Amino acid sequence: MRNRKLVLGLVLAAVSTIASASLLPPPGEIRSYYKDGVEVGTAIHDCYGNLRVTGTVTKDYYIGYLHCGH
Repeated sequence: MRNRKLVLGLVLAAVSTIASASLLPPPGEIRSYYKDGVEVGTAIHDCYGNLRVTGTVTKDYYIGYLHCGH
């Protein structure tokens, strides 16, 4: 029974991580996050795979693109 609770907890943690990760940009994108019309955060995922997040990530965002000359 203890193992089932552990597995269930791990599955729930993984699902919540995947759900929040979908709000982060893929490589080559910049996202500006808004709350009530005010910018509250940014996320930049550069062409080399480096991800930088500042502020708050919300479901309301604007997408910009980097030019990755590959």
